[in-house]
Amino acid sequence: MTVAFSTSRILEPAESGWPEVLSLYEYWRRRRAGRFAPARRDIVLMDLPPAQIPYLTVVDRTGDTFLYRYWGSGHARDYTDRTVDEIAPAEIGGALQEEYLEVTRRRAPLVFEKLFAGNVQTSLTLRMPLSNDGAEVDGVISYSARREMASALRDANGAGGGTQL
Repeated sequence: MTVAFSTSRILEPAESGWPEVLSLYEYWRRRRAGRFAPARRDIVLMDLPPAQIPYLTVVDRTGDTFLYRYWGSGHARDYTDRTVDEIAPAEIGGALQEEYLEVTRRRAPLVFEKLFAGNVQTSLTLRMPLSNDGAEVDGVISYSARREMASALRDANGAGGGTQL
């Protein structure tokens, strides 16, 4: 079964409005300590909320190649030690590649909002650059959260009840 999605918007992290996205973004900001991005060694997964760790990924970047070094267990398949272009179907791998390249070009964290299968589910993916040398983006840490549209609408109306998959 293929899951169809389209990226509907690219947001600044503060625009997301999702508390779990904002908390990870704030952690990243603290860890960068005045640099444009923290080094990979500055990110300690055990410092993060345990419920969010399964929805994290970490990629290393070499040129335009992104290799998954950490693939959280909350994702459908394990792509640890595989490149983004190995993700199937190819359309999804290509879309993810473009997201990583955009973070690399901008040298800044971005949130990618996606609508899934007939607009019944929305997803936010926070992608934040990492830099071991303080000059180049050589990795990206990402967090993905999904909500059913009914839950997202309730949240927008102040009723709460978001569901993370």
